[in-house]
Amino acid sequence: MPALAFQWFGPATAVLTVNAAITTAGTFTTTNLDTANLNADFAASSISGDASLVNVAAPGQIQDGIDLSASGAMVNVATGTYTGNVSTAGKAIALSPGATSPGRVAINGNLTLDGDDTLVMDVNGSATPGTDYDQLVVNGTVALGGGHARPQRDDRLRRGPESRAHRQTTAPTPSPAPLAA
Repeated sequence: MPALAFQWFGPATAVLTVNAAITTAGTFTTTNLDTANLNADFAASSISGDASLVNVAAPGQIQDGIDLSASGAMVNVATGTYTGNVSTAGKAIALSPGATSPGRVAINGNLTLDGDDTLVMDVNGSATPGTDYDQLVVNGTVALGGGHARPQRDDRLRRGPESRAHRQTTAPTPSPAPLAA
């Protein structure tokens, strides 16, 4: 495998779309990137960037999207199953499973969020997970590190009768509520 270093520079409103797999033993770095669309996997010894919006669709990798993001970016993850660990360490990321509408995202790996991250989810549905509201399935360990949950659009977190724990985690709050492991 070649050890090429990709350095991508774009204008302030640049969009990068990856539709085919990219593999290098070198680095992949973007500068002045506004939006990244990852529709395929890419592998490099190091991935970094400054995108403010990243859209990930399988077989693209969620971690690659986070690595291409600037701190404060929104990472939209389309419905699908993704393999690999996901960590937002060192960046304040808003992670949105289901992207811009309800969806089901499965991560075959671990999920680690920091206290400065936000998990953005559609929660105002009652029938079918992934269709009426977002569902995030992690087939590994989850470390929430004090991240925040933020309902989408007109969704509201409601108190439910199921259990004391359920009532505590779904009580309405005027601002994002800290997540607890």
